Amino acid sequence: MKKSFVAWLLVVSLSAMGQELPKSELSVSLGYLTEGEVYVWIPNVYGSYGETVLLRADYTGYFSDYFGVGGYVSYANPYYWAFGNVSMYEVGFVLKGRFKAGEKMLIKVPVYVGYRGYGNEAGQALAVNLSGVFEYQGEKVKPFLDIGFLSQPTGGNDATSMTFSPTFQVSVGVTLHLTGQ
Repeated sequence: MKKSFVAWLLVVSLSAMGQELPKSELSVSLGYLTEGEVYVWIPNVYGSYGETVLLRADYTGYFSDYFGVGGYVSYANPYYWAFGNVSMYEVGFVLKGRFKAGEKMLIKVPVYVGYRGYGNEAGQALAVNLSGVFEYQGEKVKPFLDIGFLSQPTGGNDATSMTFSPTFQVSVGVTLHLTGQ
C-alpha cells in the first residue's frame, strides 16, 4: 500500500514538473444545484432543499504548484423547506489542490468552508462544499467543468436547527490567471 502511494505521488509530481502554473487566479462559474433533503429538528421532519442556479466566484493564491488558499463568494435562490424560494449567499475560504492531468488539462480539488446566510429569516449555517474541477488550458480562455456538492452540517434559525447532507451541483466557468503563465 505504501509503495503504491509513493509511486502515485512520484508520477503526479513528475507530470507537473516543467509546467509553468499561475501563482494566482480568479474563477467564475454558473451552475445548477439539484434538489436534496433538509432535516428540520423541530418539528422533526424532512423537507426539500435546492433546485436552483448557483453562481460562484473564488480567488486563489498558490504557495506551491500544487496547493493554494483563497476566498470565495456564492449566491443562489434555492427552495428551502417551509420558507419557499429564499436568497442564499456564502462567503468563506477555499483550499485548492491541483495537478496536471495531461498537456492541456488540470484537475483541481477545491474544499470550500464558510458562512451561509439565508433571506426571509430562514437562518444561517456552516457551509462545507467539495468539488472536482476539470480545467482546459487554452491559450487565453481556460474553461472548466466543476462537479461537486454543497452540504450544511449545522445551521438554522431562532426557532429550529436545519441541516442537509451533500446536495449535488454541476457548474461551468472560466478561470483568469492573474500572474505568471
